[in-house]
Amino acid sequence: MLQSRNLDDQRFEEIVEHAVGRIPQLCPQWTNHNPSDPGITLLELLAWYKEMQQYHMNSCTDDIRRKLLHLAGGDLRPAAAARCGIGLLRPNPAARYGALSRLETPEGIVFELLEGIEPGGAEIAGCFVESGGQVTDVTPMLDRRTAGVQPFSFGGRETAFLIAFSTLPQGTLRLWFEVRQPQGTPRNPFAEDSSNPRTLEWRWEGHGEAAVIADETRALSHSGYITFSVPSGLAPTALLRGGEPLFHLRVLLQDAGCEERVTLAAVETGRYRAAQQETRSQIRAVTVKPSADCPVLFDDALAAIASFTVFLREEQGWRQAEAGEVQDAEGHRGIRLNAETAADDGAANLLVVCADPIHYADLFRPSSGLPDQTLPLSLGGRQALPERFRLICDTLEEDGSLRPEIWHCVEDLYACGPRDRVFVYDPLLELIRFGNGRSGAIVPRGEHAILLADLVLSDCAQGNIPEGQRLRFAEDETAVWNTAAVGGADRESTAEAAARFLRRLEHPHKCVSAADYEREALQTPGLRVASARAIPGYDPKEPTGRSRHPVVTVVVIPANQERRPLPDERFLSAVHSHLDRYRPVGTVVRVMAPRYIGVTVSAQLRTSMQVEEAAVRRAVERCLTVGRGGRSIGDPVSLHEISTALQQAPEVQAVERVQLTVDSAGCSETATGDILLPKHAVAYLKGLLLTQR
Repeated sequence: MLQSRNLDDQRFEEIVEHAVGRIPQLCPQWTNHNPSDPGITLLELLAWYKEMQQYHMNSCTDDIRRKLLHLAGGDLRPAAAARCGIGLLRPNPAARYGALSRLETPEGIVFELLEGIEPGGAEIAGCFVESGGQVTDVTPMLDRRTAGVQPFSFGGRETAFLIAFSTLPQGTLRLWFEVRQPQGTPRNPFAEDSSNPRTLEWRWEGHGEAAVIADETRALSHSGYITFSVPSGLAPTALLRGGEPLFHLRVLLQDAGCEERVTLAAVETGRYRAAQQETRSQIRAVTVKPSADCPVLFDDALAAIASFTVFLREEQGWRQAEAGEVQDAEGHRGIRLNAETAADDGAANLLVVCADPIHYADLFRPSSGLPDQTLPLSLGGRQALPERFRLICDTLEEDGSLRPEIWHCVEDLYACGPRDRVFVYDPLLELIRFGNGRSGAIVPRGEHAILLADLVLSDCAQGNIPEGQRLRFAEDETAVWNTAAVGGADRESTAEAAARFLRRLEHPHKCVSAADYEREALQTPGLRVASARAIPGYDPKEPTGRSRHPVVTVVVIPANQERRPLPDERFLSAVHSHLDRYRPVGTVVRVMAPRYIGVTVSAQLRTSMQVEEAAVRRAVERCLTVGRGGRSIGDPVSLHEISTALQQAPEVQAVERVQLTVDSAGCSETATGDILLPKHAVAYLKGLLLTQR
């Protein structure tokens, strides 16, 4: 183990004593060693300075800890803005809100739309389930306050789900599906390469297959958006008896998988994304053709009120350009400039900085031209989101010219070169710091040399607001309904990052023990795994079950409502692919389904009154249930556990006799009456024989 050296191992008195002890050797003529001597006073001053130096050299600063964490792969998590979904409470057919339109809570927390709300979108006329030619209207059941609808097993029958639209937009249709999660084992987060737990088929009635552009729900596994392509030749059909012609989107369950049944709580069209942020300025990079009259228009809410600053890229580089303002008949606002000298190489050659006019003057800052320059910011306690924080600064080019360039926010200046156009941002002190010419470039001296060109502020952790009618558009006070805003987080501290790094070290990168395999199986991305059991040395492909090669067999059970759930091939393949990443080289991993073995319980009970057999059966089945925090795969069936479960049934005063019998191969009975199961087996209640007196 590496031992850190203690550089602060001397105190003031020890340093003075050592220095005075050297005087006779270095200067024999110096004979007065009393504190009254001016030379001794100087020695004491230098001893104090040496003690201070040793103290600072021995301390590990927050910057050093952060760099050590970075070397070990433990970077700090940046600040993040909370996000939510909103819906208009009283939709106005003529209402239009551009992207970056601002909403506010009664407490003054600002949100912005991440997408525009256009009039004339899709309108849902109703939702239906179809089975055997019969259609049932389930629209009243999709309002989030009910238990929801199981669209593919309504009324215990196999059904299709229909969504009827009175109007459809051109091009694409985006729907929000509110999926109610089942109780019990939660679903693990999906990875990029995770497969969907079920297969769905979407069709436009009377037209053919509906092309899915994006499915954020993973085949209705969790709430999210699904975006469809709307074909140009789509025509309404009178599918419902006695109904008007409507556009119908049908979804069929092709492969149900082995996990839970889908339960929908809502299907909506008017759900839009919003983030808890306030955009002070934003860079728009545009590619234009060289022209004497070049108009550029924008259609978002910030551009509608913004003050524009324009930079044109020529053959020699960027320069600030003069531009006028322009607005078209639809209300889109932008700039018009002479771009004859623009570089014509296909890359972005125009930068338009759209700035909030209220804060426009504060975005331009002077530069002292000195190394390690700091620039204070007045953000009112909010944080600038670092991944979107950029500056446009005067930059000294290699040819000696001074031109504007984009400077980026980085975590560590000392990892940068002398010409890197970077800066660091400290959210606690609300300031930015530039380099010194060795680590990061220096901004030349100038009155308006620095422009805060891309600045987005957020309340971060304080922006996580609850669900409800808490937001209103700032421009017209229109109230909206919002989902709970989640994901807002402050920048992680070094201590928090170090603690997270240490927790990560507790889990090995490779599976070593049986517990490692079981833990990783339970954490397979995209699955709901109720239980897992690792059996080292067991190979189900060998007739004897034993293998000469290193092998670990993992038995898994999916979480669903079935009494004896079994994984399908897709489930087993997903667990195997996940475990294959963590197995040591040379070890073979097998993943298999459990074997269910029926157990018959014969019991004689003393009761105060007649006991319902169903209540006793439920008590025994709860005792035999396998899952997280309960019984595991391969656990023996204990006579004592069954007796305890029988005793907990209502009206049972005493359990006088219990006997367990099993008729499956591979099981055995102990002297105390317990049933020993194979390691890959799970017991279930096959029969219950009760005698009451």
